[in-house]
Amino acid sequence: MKNKKEKPEYWIIGIALLLAVSFWIIHGFINYYFLAGGTLWGNLMLDLELQELIMRLMVVALIIAFGLILGIIVGKQRRSEKALKESEEKYRSLFENMTDSFAFHKIVVNKKGEPIDYIFLEVNDAFERQTGLKRSEIIGKKVTKVIPGIKKSKPDLFKIYGQVALAHKSKKIEIYFTPLKRWYTIYAFCPKKDYFATIFNDITERKESEKELGVAKQVAESRITELEEARKAVLNVLEDVRVEQEKTEDEKEKVEVLLESIADGVLGIGMDERIIIFNKEAEKMLGMPAKKALGMKYDEVINFYGKDKKKKSLEFIHDALVEKVQVQIPKNSILISQDKSEIDIDSVASPIESQTGKVSGVVVVFRDVSEQRTIERMKTEFVSVASHQLRTPLSGVKWFLEMLISGDAGKLTDQQLEFVQEAFDSNDRMINLVNDLLNVSRLETGKIIPEMQKTDVAKLMKDMIKERAMIIKARNCDIQFKKDKGSFKIETDPSLYRQIFGNLLDNAIKYSDKTACGVSVKLDKQGRDKIKLTVQDNGIGIPTDKQYLIFSKFFRAENATRMETEGSGLGLYICQLIVENFGGKIWFKSPIRPRAKQKGTAFYVVLPTK
Repeated sequence: MKNKKEKPEYWIIGIALLLAVSFWIIHGFINYYFLAGGTLWGNLMLDLELQELIMRLMVVALIIAFGLILGIIVGKQRRSEKALKESEEKYRSLFENMTDSFAFHKIVVNKKGEPIDYIFLEVNDAFERQTGLKRSEIIGKKVTKVIPGIKKSKPDLFKIYGQVALAHKSKKIEIYFTPLKRWYTIYAFCPKKDYFATIFNDITERKESEKELGVAKQVAESRITELEEARKAVLNVLEDVRVEQEKTEDEKEKVEVLLESIADGVLGIGMDERIIIFNKEAEKMLGMPAKKALGMKYDEVINFYGKDKKKKSLEFIHDALVEKVQVQIPKNSILISQDKSEIDIDSVASPIESQTGKVSGVVVVFRDVSEQRTIERMKTEFVSVASHQLRTPLSGVKWFLEMLISGDAGKLTDQQLEFVQEAFDSNDRMINLVNDLLNVSRLETGKIIPEMQKTDVAKLMKDMIKERAMIIKARNCDIQFKKDKGSFKIETDPSLYRQIFGNLLDNAIKYSDKTACGVSVKLDKQGRDKIKLTVQDNGIGIPTDKQYLIFSKFFRAENATRMETEGSGLGLYICQLIVENFGGKIWFKSPIRPRAKQKGTAFYVVLPTK
């Protein structure tokens, strides 16, 4: 495009020069012929005005030619300056709009010619954005003044930049600027000696990503190793599972045969309260096929009632599920089957517990005890009659023995007094046993009528603990009593409360660790109409295989008889009778500390306040 614009100018210059040359030739011919004496040209030369005109035209043509030449030269210079300015603006715009950071520096050397610093001469906008350093604050300044501490943290950087500026070498490096706390990739080159330029990018995010990737890679490699080990372990476990599965299937068949052949009704109930096991005896007693019962809620299938036949007696199953302890059905409970026939039953609900201690439900075992109840009623009547008959002579024997001990029949020797005292103690134990038997008889036959009165249960318990001060001291026992805030005054029979709490407290003291006896008594409120009593010891615990018998009449566990030879085995049985007659419930948990030498036992009693 430039050549096309300049061509007309060259033609004009050519024409002007041609005219000048033509006028000069004409003028030359005229002068020649005039000197030669020519007639034609000589006549012409005589015309001075024409000669002057020709000279002027020649001068004008020369002036025009030189003017055009000067104009072309000036125009070209202006166009060059304009092009240079546009190029400078173009490259300045490019410089300022670079996404990469750019900086131009001059190296500073010492007397030995070693690089010791460098000066900022120019930087672009990207440099300001990536470093946070402002152009106005750094241009013309040494880097050691702009970034204090850089020489100490990066001494090699000055050596590298010195090699670039002094030896005309190019370098590309990745570096972490501690003062700026950023990573950069830097390309340094030398545009002229003693100067160097740097183009760099902030790669902090990339470095962090690489670091995270490296950590993730290590984690992944570790995870892969773990997964490989886990895979091998799983294969081993699967093989063990296969073997165990075969054993389990054999055991399952044995259990199924056992469940179907057992004479007791057996129900398995999951944590969702649905039936998962239902044996043939359960089908027979409840009058419902297993296919129908399985999957149903237990309260839709089981028709256990209390002796009043008004309300279902299923709380013991709920308590076993929630408390995860073995709970027995209240005494004198009955089953009303589908054909409305009534059967006296006894039942116990026990948690289904794995080896790890996880509870997945409860198993309920129940049996027909109609004949047993008939026999028990006969026994109760016999014991009642016998106890009444024994009570009178025993009271007489006690009276005579007291007379002998007091010396009313004459003074006894020490040996005689010892024998009589032993006889008195034995007679006293017999009277207590007869009283217990009479209490059992009255409770079983419903002949005890509670004498209701306003009673402060908390005060009653504190008093009972004080009454046992001597035995507590003898046993070196620590009794801790705690209660909820507020009043525990209720309408009840204090003598029956004394029997419940007295039996539980005496057992806790008797069967606790003799070297460090510890008993905790706690009284809590449960809602507006119930109170809960907890008596916990650090004693010998109750053997797991005997726990279903703990509330049975005359039962004492072997570890209890070894520790305390005396005892009738009626205390807990009486407690249960009284609690159930009050409309409450009693249960226990043992062991409290399975791994400890002293296992511990906790008894819980919930009683209505009205």
